[in-house]
Amino acid sequence: MRVEELLARARLGIGEDIGYVLGATPGLGAALPQDENGNADCSGFVAWCFGFKKFHPELAWLRRVNGGWLNTDGIFTDLGESTGLFERCAPRPGAVVVYPARWYAQRLDPQRGKLNPTVGHIGIVSHVGPTLDEGGEIPREIRVVHCSAGNARRTGCSIGETDDAVFRRAGVVDYGWHCSLED
Repeated sequence: MRVEELLARARLGIGEDIGYVLGATPGLGAALPQDENGNADCSGFVAWCFGFKKFHPELAWLRRVNGGWLNTDGIFTDLGESTGLFERCAPRPGAVVVYPARWYAQRLDPQRGKLNPTVGHIGIVSHVGPTLDEGGEIPREIRVVHCSAGNARRTGCSIGETDDAVFRRAGVVDYGWHCSLED
């Protein structure tokens, strides 16, 4: 899959009536990123966008992390262990941005991990570009397509494209490139 195809697929759900339920996983063949009840969660959304399943009991390293589920903690682990699914990268369109759950983040960095929310979060970077702030500095602007309860509350749809503020607030966060994605 190419980056443009991934981002087009990710944006399919924006503005649709898709609810947020933790653990809701869209079927791989679903036309929209929602399960049979019209819901999704962040890792289910990302799995649907990339076209991979979430449960991998055949992967011993993933069974060790969380019983075989490729969720935020599993993907974050993959970035650190280089198991062949994702590799660490700088922010760029098509990359995932992910932070693990607080318990997991505190194992990695006890101080910064305290900032992580109870549950992890993941999205797909859609834009990276410079912007001028009021002081003339050029901070990096990053936009992300992601599925969240916050999006659902604000817009009525859990899938949205926003700035990366929700990710910047987490203490432990990382970016990764899916090994099958083409530029």
